[in-house]
Amino acid sequence: MRVGTNVTSQLAQRMLGEVNDHQTSEVRKLAGAKRIYQAAIDPAGAAISLKMSAQNRSNLQAQRNSNDSFSMLEVADATMGSMQDIAIRLKELSIQMATDTYNDSDRANTNREFKQLAREIIRIQENAEYNGTKLLNGGRDLEMQIGIRNSEKNDRIKYNISDVMTSNRKLLNQNVLTKEGARSAMGAADALIDKISHSRAKVGSTMKRVESTSVNLQHNYENSEAARSKIEDTDIAKATAAKALDSIKMESATAFLAQANTAPGAIAKLLG
Repeated sequence: MRVGTNVTSQLAQRMLGEVNDHQTSEVRKLAGAKRIYQAAIDPAGAAISLKMSAQNRSNLQAQRNSNDSFSMLEVADATMGSMQDIAIRLKELSIQMATDTYNDSDRANTNREFKQLAREIIRIQENAEYNGTKLLNGGRDLEMQIGIRNSEKNDRIKYNISDVMTSNRKLLNQNVLTKEGARSAMGAADALIDKISHSRAKVGSTMKRVESTSVNLQHNYENSEAARSKIEDTDIAKATAAKALDSIKMESATAFLAQANTAPGAIAKLLG
């Protein structure tokens, strides 16, 4: 027996310190619900988790972009729906005035409506916009960023409606003041209806693509978040069990330390 150095006490202190550190770590994991609350816990896991977190946040923004893009295309589609209604009315007026059952006065009155509608359909197209962006003027491609990377092919969708405006302008030169004029206007109205139908189909297919992209982004986000959670988040059941075990070890180490600290006193009694 030696009294100069209480090796048993030092061992008990070290064990108590290790248990206390481990218990503190488990408490932090439970409190923050993060297994990797600092990079030192799992450097490789922390690096992977950080990359996945950045990817997932980018994914959420891409989802918002997709939703906004869908809303923008809805505005374009609704606008062209109104234009199509007017174009059908123009065709109707042209057919009505292409027969001899109407006199010149009737045609003049009808022509006023025809001209007003021809101007209105252009006004509607020129004023169609989403958040200040013109949708149907055909001036430039509208790009929608629906991916998380910078790939023109895989992460962006473009659309441009350029030929509807040209057909609209042609109607301004038409009138229904005569049978011949009405018949000519009939052909121009048919051309416009075809252009609008084609453009709506184009926008509709783009909307469907954006919608599918949004669903795919949601699936990717869910799967990626689940994978990240397995790496980074705390397993509550496992951490709770580890904390309970640490509590038992803490009590045992404390009792062992107390006993080791009394050993020198027993030696003093032998000397006394």
